[in-house]
Amino acid sequence: MLCIYHVADHDGKGSGAIVKRVYPETELLGLNHDMEIPYAEIEKHDKIIVCDYALPIDYMLELNKTKDLTWIDHHASVIKEYDEKMATGKYE
Repeated sequence: MLCIYHVADHDGKGSGAIVKRVYPETELLGLNHDMEIPYAEIEKHDKIIVCDYALPIDYMLELNKTKDLTWIDHHASVIKEYDEKMATGKYE
C-alpha cells in the first residue's frame, strides 16, 4: 500500500503518520505542489491512500478505475473541481 501525503504542512504529515500507524506496511510518499509526481512509482501499488493532497483530478479518476484509491482532503477548491467533473461527466 502507498500513502501519498502533503509533506509541506502538519495536517499532511499527521495524516501520513496516522495511516502508517494503522497500516505499518504502508510505504509513505510525501509530495508538495512544486514537486514532480512520480507516476510510475504510484502505479506500482494496488492500494493507494492520498491525504491532504490532490493529484491531478483526471489522474485520480483514472487511478480509481484500476486501483483501490482512497482520497482524504479538506481543501474546498479541489473538492469543488472534483464535484464539477463528476457532475458534468467531463473527465477523461
